[in-house]
Amino acid sequence: MSLSKAVRIAPPEYRGYTIAARTYEVRGSGRWAVGVVIGRWGSLRAFDSQATAATEDGANEMSQAFARQLIDLSPYASSLTDLVGEPSGMRPPSHR
Repeated sequence: MSLSKAVRIAPPEYRGYTIAARTYEVRGSGRWAVGVVIGRWGSLRAFDSQATAATEDGANEMSQAFARQLIDLSPYASSLTDLVGEPSGMRPPSHR
């Protein structure tokens, strides 16, 4: 077993979101699909890009950039709106 398979590395974070690349080789094309899973507050959302890369490393790099773009647009992108604020169970009680 290789070291990379034996040791779990925490996924990168960006602005409080966890990012995991979701890449795979497109059958018969020699190209790698670009996708990402973005998580926050225990919720996950998966996104696929129409872009492809020549290598797996290239697809991983493109996936990270794609995720950062989605997160930067999150206040305006309805697909991440439920991940933007704090979950209801984590808000401090209101004082009236």
